[in-house]
Amino acid sequence: MTDETDRSNDDTGTDDAEYAKFWVNTEDDYEPVDVTNVKEEWENLTIYLPDGLRNEIELAFREASYECMRTENYDLQKLRDFYPLLIVLGLESLESIEGQDITDILAYSAVEYELE
Repeated sequence: MTDETDRSNDDTGTDDAEYAKFWVNTEDDYEPVDVTNVKEEWENLTIYLPDGLRNEIELAFREASYECMRTENYDLQKLRDFYPLLIVLGLESLESIEGQDITDILAYSAVEYELE
């Protein structure tokens, strides 16, 4: 995995500055997804999580929601905004890691979030 202190270049040769530019250097303000009722308009996906990980996701949502409201005056919605954000960031992260890193992260996660 890439060292957090030196994020200038990862193993895939992708410049992290370009990655960050993609995410934060937009000229347009975020407009919420035009969905009236997520539960009716989007596909359902059921996942099963151990309590420790589920609790961390809930805490992360509350922190992100607070930050969005404090800095952007935006009411972050769990189903419409946060869960897709969590998945997108996870998918983006998976693109830059390989098998050994994945198993290392799984081992770390098992201990950190008491998945065992």
